[in-house]
Amino acid sequence: MKAATLNRRSAAARLLSLAAAFSCAAQPLRLAAHEHASDAHAPRSPLQAERLALLQAARLALNQGQAQQALQLLERAALMSHDADTEMLMVLAMLQAGEFRNALNFASHTAGAHKDEPEALALYAWLQALSGQAAYAARIIDAGLQRLPQEAHLRALQPLIQQLLDGSWTDTATPRPGPAAFGAALPQQALALGSGLLLNEGRQALIALPDAGRAWANGRPLWLRNGLGQTQTAQLSRGASNSSADSALATLGLSLLNLDTPLTPPAGLPPLSCAARDAFAGSPVAALVYLPDSGTGTAWPAMQLGFVGRLGLVPGQPGLDIALPAQVSAGPVFDQAGRWIGFAQRGGHGVQQQAASLLPLSALNAALAPMLDTPPVQAQTLPLSADRLYEQCLPLSVQAFGAAS
Repeated sequence: MKAATLNRRSAAARLLSLAAAFSCAAQPLRLAAHEHASDAHAPRSPLQAERLALLQAARLALNQGQAQQALQLLERAALMSHDADTEMLMVLAMLQAGEFRNALNFASHTAGAHKDEPEALALYAWLQALSGQAAYAARIIDAGLQRLPQEAHLRALQPLIQQLLDGSWTDTATPRPGPAAFGAALPQQALALGSGLLLNEGRQALIALPDAGRAWANGRPLWLRNGLGQTQTAQLSRGASNSSADSALATLGLSLLNLDTPLTPPAGLPPLSCAARDAFAGSPVAALVYLPDSGTGTAWPAMQLGFVGRLGLVPGQPGLDIALPAQVSAGPVFDQAGRWIGFAQRGGHGVQQQAASLLPLSALNAALAPMLDTPPVQAQTLPLSADRLYEQCLPLSVQAFGAAS
């Protein structure tokens, strides 16, 4: 077992043990704090001031991409008192470090141990919904609203999860939880262009970019942000306007981008690999897409689980029983082992329907071969659980942005 994996597991165990130790012992401290919450002029104790300073330092570390440093600061804060704000920041730090499964477990603890903090329940439900468990997330929110029927965080999230469950995503304005962004800064007036996948060890990315978006983006600075919040500048590959290889990609509704600095997965997570052959009908699959957003806030991708069908809307392409949200044209698809098998396209290239077809890896390899090497082939392995599959794909999925002016 790799040392990085051991370090992540031991860190998560340490945090959970801290939480367990304080779940009873620290409760009087929380009650005392709530007794004085209404007194705006109540002086902070030195311990409270130190804890808040640690939280602020942890936020700064996250904004700089220093997840492990943030976790160390938050561990110190957790030793002072058992507070939901500390633990929710721990969840964000684990997510930035690529530890989705640990983050999900810790978010579950936080939501259960801090029932007076519905924001913690909202975060846990949203992570469940994005990782392919939208039905369970809807039940979590419904149960929370039975207890707190007017709670704003839960009421705002309920229709979002229902839309994700129904495949009828239309809400682009309601804020939702997301990662701490770090790396290259987006311009103030940025436009979300599409979802995609990192290739060539994070040096390039394949992005769903229709003809109009491609023409607009040619020659402009672009940005790519992965599911951990890491952001880097990029541009359309050279010769994008006239190379035959790039024209083949454009026909498929895709574009290849070159990153100025590679985006690589955290240590301990496997690199991108692909299946040896196209998926057959009935194969379980997962598509990852970034949900439409009227702003440029950071976001985790949504993973939708389904199966490969026999016939799709595009001749020669299999179908998917996955409905892509409106305004999302395509996104990468993985099999149960986490291997890349193609792109989901909404109704096929140029067809405005939610029902998705699978653009298989064989067609993509034919178009990509003149431009880069095919990702390594991974032999068939045991299926991954949904949370592990999402963890593996999170740093590989990207969202593209362009400057509006």
